[in-house]
Amino acid sequence: LLDYQGSWLGLKTAEKIIADLREKVYGHFLRLPVTAVENLSTGELISRVMSDTESIKRFLFGGLLDFAYSALSAIFVILVLFWLDPLFALASASGVLLFLLIYGRMTEKIKLSYDFLRQGNAQLSGIAGEAFRGVRTVHIFGGQTHEMQKFRKKQNEILRDSLRIHQIDSWFLASAQFLSSAGILAALIYGANQAAQKKMTPGTLVAFYAYLGLLFIPLLKMTALASSYREACASWGRIRFWVDQNPLSIPPPVYAKPRDLLGHIRFERVRYSYPGSEPVFWDAEFEIRAGEWVALSGTNGSGKTTLACLLARLFEPESGKIFLDHQDIRSFPNEDYPKYVSVILQNDFLFSGALSENIRYGTAGAKAEMISRAAQITGIHNFISDLPDGYESKTGEGGVRLSSGQRQRVSLARAILKDPAVLILDEAMCHFDEDGVSEVMETIRSIRRHKTTLLISHRASALRYVDRIFSLKQAKIMEENRAGCDAL
Repeated sequence: LLDYQGSWLGLKTAEKIIADLREKVYGHFLRLPVTAVENLSTGELISRVMSDTESIKRFLFGGLLDFAYSALSAIFVILVLFWLDPLFALASASGVLLFLLIYGRMTEKIKLSYDFLRQGNAQLSGIAGEAFRGVRTVHIFGGQTHEMQKFRKKQNEILRDSLRIHQIDSWFLASAQFLSSAGILAALIYGANQAAQKKMTPGTLVAFYAYLGLLFIPLLKMTALASSYREACASWGRIRFWVDQNPLSIPPPVYAKPRDLLGHIRFERVRYSYPGSEPVFWDAEFEIRAGEWVALSGTNGSGKTTLACLLARLFEPESGKIFLDHQDIRSFPNEDYPKYVSVILQNDFLFSGALSENIRYGTAGAKAEMISRAAQITGIHNFISDLPDGYESKTGEGGVRLSSGQRQRVSLARAILKDPAVLILDEAMCHFDEDGVSEVMETIRSIRRHKTTLLISHRASALRYVDRIFSLKQAKIMEENRAGCDAL
């Protein structure tokens, strides 16, 4: 009964530890800057959250208690041996000390091997995940053989690393067994000589032999468990590396929470550049009055989407400040800011759940009639109503069951339902026809007449609704007059 209670308590504790750790790692990744997360592949992210925590779980389940018990047993026996006869104990432990010396010198190399192995597994998951997400492209261009070759190459690297680790572990286990046997043999030779010279009684020799058996059994068990321990340590090191990364900027102690944001925007000497590239913005300064509709124009790569991401706090400026209603946007708590500013990108992401869940995303508690109204505004309501499951129809991963235009309409409905103080439309209707753009823009303009809206679009039918145009050229932002807007 006590054995059952002990086993159940240990498993319960380990499960709770891992569940808490996994939740904290996942939550920390979600709070990290977008640029930090996007530098990792999906496979690497999943590996940190799932695989690394799983290796720690395996050690907690299968090794920690046995490891601790064996270590305490070995320490106790060593103390008894030195109490009986220090010289005899030293002769007996000579093999153990030699093994520990070798083990200590090899530990860092073994840990690095586990790091390479775990990194390889994460990259393999990334290769497979990318191929599955782009399965249409793979089939269209006949890339099955190419993808298989990439997978096989990485798999062979992982196989080589795995075999090397197993070889080292096998060598350590065999070495431990050999050195323990050599230690016992040395102890017996020394003890027999002492007994023959009447310097030790046969009883003491037998006691030593018995205690040596109690010593080397836990040492061998610890050696066998060392593999899972090293793997858990390597996983913990990778987790700690990312947990130590700073999340998005922490708001200062003073923060005046606004009742109603008006949507006044001001950039003050904002500078931003991508790693290894020329600045996208160089001391950019401009101002958008509350309730204005402003278009951003410029060639591809001029920084229109970057500006939208800076305003939405997806990116952090290198220098300068961005103000929303005269408050530095970095002073807004991370959980509050998305309520006020929303951006719809050209290829906005849809989750694999129901259409209603995707439209409601970011607006918890929205009722069915509100969701339906948002869908009507963006022209997707009739399509959804004709589906067998209506608003409960699944979109598939990334919205794969919808056309490009339908995905954009769902994304627009999500933003309309949220009704932010500042709405940024970044080529959000590029898959619409001209009539669709005019229809949706008319409706959005009517419901957001007094709310700030930024528009990035090459469609003349969309740009004619704006009040002003800002042109982005050579890392600067310059205002164009209304005449330029009318000409568009």
